[in-house]
Amino acid sequence: MTRRLHILACLLLMSACSRPTQRTGPLILVPGVGVPGRAEIGMTIDELKRLNRDIEIRWSADTDLWKEQGWKGTEYSARIPSLRTHFWAPDREYGVGSLYFDAVPCGTNLVFSGEMEGIHFSPEQLVSRDQIVSSFGHPVHHIASLPDGRPPKGLMTNLTAYIQSGEIVSWNTQRGTETLYCPSGVTFNLKSNTVIRIVITPRKGVEHPLSPGE
Repeated sequence: MTRRLHILACLLLMSACSRPTQRTGPLILVPGVGVPGRAEIGMTIDELKRLNRDIEIRWSADTDLWKEQGWKGTEYSARIPSLRTHFWAPDREYGVGSLYFDAVPCGTNLVFSGEMEGIHFSPEQLVSRDQIVSSFGHPVHHIASLPDGRPPKGLMTNLTAYIQSGEIVSWNTQRGTETLYCPSGVTFNLKSNTVIRIVITPRKGVEHPLSPGE
């Protein structure tokens, strides 16, 4: 009996050691990266699956996101509850291009709690626009009103040029929200001067392997 218990204990220990390490401290977000070692820009769905036991993956055909953008095809939608993040990828071999972290309840039931650049996020501690610009800087370019749906070509040309300039850009929508883009690799969605979502993106000028062979 003692020998059996010893073998069982060894098997459990080996099993625990073979699992990906799960973070126990506060989550740290890094612009342009994500959660280091756990969920990073450029990682594939399969890589993220190996690193996160609680990942939930769903294969979606013609999802609302793609319909809104006028795209055709299919994609993977996934979420990692322990990291409070969700994201999309067109294929298991494609690197994830954006990681989404909701700062307030937005239907995902994943409200981010952690820290980024000295700013603390939690369901009980909303972050203001003033805190963001104090840490990341004020927008250099601003579009006062960007129509919902497909904006006019001229506005999109201006917005694209502003983003390509490598400076902080902000724009408002007709729905009363504001988007604050930072070239360091993070975009903030705000409503009533409060952050409602954090989007980690590639840093400006830094290439990531977002598709096979690139």
